[in-house]
Amino acid sequence: MKALATIIVIAAVAVGFIAYGETKEGSCQLKQGRPSDENVIKVHVGEKVKGTCKFFIEDLFGKKIISANIELENASPVTMYCQYYVAFFDKDGNLIGCTGDRTSDKNGLGSGKSVQLGSCLIPLPIGFHEKAVQYKIAFYEAEKPIGQ
Repeated sequence: MKALATIIVIAAVAVGFIAYGETKEGSCQLKQGRPSDENVIKVHVGEKVKGTCKFFIEDLFGKKIISANIELENASPVTMYCQYYVAFFDKDGNLIGCTGDRTSDKNGLGSGKSVQLGSCLIPLPIGFHEKAVQYKIAFYEAEKPIGQ
């Protein structure tokens, strides 16, 4: 019985190292810009997969959007899978818009590889972009596709 309890504890500890979830939140004042601009808001997430979220307002194909893309770099020795969500709120806590993206469930992100999840775009009616003054992020990483 003691051996079984030890195995269960070891398995529980090992699973803790396989999956990781993180939330972050903060205030923001989004500016018109590009990913390389200094006025872009940057937020860092991740444990094994290092993520840099970049928040700003831009014009894309004639639409004004909030860009909330994330750049990922897998610093672990194994392929990893990630899921990213971000939401923006006004000064009263009302949701302005949200988006999310993930690495491929088929291939994941190989060890030492980098990728930008570039589909995190939020088109909004004119006048709403500047109302976004708070953000909340949920970021998950695991050695298997998220949800499996």
